[in-house]
Amino acid sequence: EAVEVGMVLFIEEAKRQIRVVERVSPSEVKCVVVVGGRLNARTALEAPGLNIKCPALTEKDREDAEFLLALDPPIDYIAVSFVQDGSDLQDLHDLMEQLKISPERRPRICPRIERPRALTNLD
Repeated sequence: EAVEVGMVLFIEEAKRQIRVVERVSPSEVKCVVVVGGRLNARTALEAPGLNIKCPALTEKDREDAEFLLALDPPIDYIAVSFVQDGSDLQDLHDLMEQLKISPERRPRICPRIERPRALTNLD
């Protein structure tokens, strides 16, 4: 729903590009090819500048984090993917609070900066 007409979407790290020309339904858009070529299976679609409204931690991420945070000896670092702003990191801090992980056992958080929005919104 966040994709708008006129937006350029990147495929395979911008090797291929498409432009949105029409919204067909709330969940479908029609696009034209800007830079074409052969597509490989399971390639990523990127929408630069798009504010995606979803939590940084999925249910699977939370389960994985709970497992990692319970390890002994404790882990030194934990990464969070697709960070858009500080609240995405706060979700992991809140999880550690919820699990009663003491400050000395908490790993350092490495935010994966994969979206331009993250560069302007992280403290």
